[in-house]
Amino acid sequence: MKAPKQLKSSEAFAKLYQMLLEHNHRFEKIENKLLEHDGQLELIANTLLVHTCKFERIEDRMESFATKDDIAKIMNVLDKLLAINTTNSQEIVFHTHNIKNLNDRVDLLEDKVFN
Repeated sequence: MKAPKQLKSSEAFAKLYQMLLEHNHRFEKIENKLLEHDGQLELIANTLLVHTCKFERIEDRMESFATKDDIAKIMNVLDKLLAINTTNSQEIVFHTHNIKNLNDRVDLLEDKVFN
């Protein structure tokens, strides 16, 4: 095995200095990339905060919405009310007819009594 070539101290210093400059340049690139990522992360965090607020408002609104079960209960009650209304309408027609018949009979009896 060959022993590594011995460099003069000024050459070694120059080479070391060149390596440090290269590493410094690489670190600057990494630092710039990290700063860029920090900006992107801040944008993502702000967007997440906005969306979280929107979701909370949606949840608040949904609490006042009727569910399928609520709508089914309401429809059941409406069906019962419609049935009652139909029955009442039929009874009104029936009673109206009876009243007309009674009025006709009263008129007939009045004619017999007064004539």
